[in-house]
Amino acid sequence: MKKYVDDLYIELKEEHTMVCGLSDEELFILNLLYSRRCFKSSSGFHSDKLTRLFRRKFNTNDSFYVKLLRNEGYLAAIGKSPVKYYIANMRETAKVLGRHGYNVTKGRLRPL
Repeated sequence: MKKYVDDLYIELKEEHTMVCGLSDEELFILNLLYSRRCFKSSSGFHSDKLTRLFRRKFNTNDSFYVKLLRNEGYLAAIGKSPVKYYIANMRETAKVLGRHGYNVTKGRLRPL
């Protein structure tokens, strides 16, 4: 499976692509932002911290996967320096994470 960002593409192995079309790396980023409650433009997650956590787990750069998620409408950026990211499409993100076994609340219930 090939995914395109700008003029670049990456070829994903079939075992790394989920039913929804997202890879393990993209699900990791969405779960990280969801668990840190980055739902609004006033509460974003620092890109430097995201890069550090991503490299620790996957030993690769996260910028390609962030661009994919931004193009698909899952993430949005806050134009600060350094850039911060938040979940732009909460409904779809919750559906995708719930399908893949991540801990997601249903409806308005939030854990304390």
